[in-house]
Amino acid sequence: MHENSSRPIIFPLSNPTRLHEAKPEDLLKWTNGKALVATGSPFDPVTGPWGEDGKDITIEVAECNNSVVFPGIGLGCILSRAKLLTDRMLVAAVEGVASLSPVLKDPTAPLLPDVEEVRTVSVQVAKGVIRAAVEEGMATEKDIPSNDHDLEEWIKEQMWNPEYRPLKLVKMEGATRAAKGELGKAMPGL
Repeated sequence: MHENSSRPIIFPLSNPTRLHEAKPEDLLKWTNGKALVATGSPFDPVTGPWGEDGKDITIEVAECNNSVVFPGIGLGCILSRAKLLTDRMLVAAVEGVASLSPVLKDPTAPLLPDVEEVRTVSVQVAKGVIRAAVEEGMATEKDIPSNDHDLEEWIKEQMWNPEYRPLKLVKMEGATRAAKGELGKAMPGL
């Protein structure tokens, strides 16, 4: 692959790790650190003599995981109230992920954003999905902002935030009336 491309993109995506088609370490060794690798299972970073003057550098291996893109696709469809999810909307989702590729800024960075960046990725993916839905006439939501900044803010305002109240164990025996009342409201029939 490296003979025909200066930076071959190679995705050994099999799961679990023991079934992988190729090791990122080998792929990077065979391409002198030039391969853009994303795997279907987690792999450790790879160190090799691919830096300036043969210095060792460490290359992060991206995990190609649908959990990074799916939330943004769903969010874009819900917020646009799309009639259908089209191929163009999926292409826009992929373009949203690609626009955030860490390797665009640093050639030793992973090819794909990390799952820890899912909220940032979701905004970009949703924005692309919404724009494509509007362009194709699939969006039924009427109040979609037209400029990118306002659209991003509109998306962020409507994203679910996983914030939970702390739980408190209340034993009914010996509990105060107030505690029983609170518990009773939360659990009718007690």
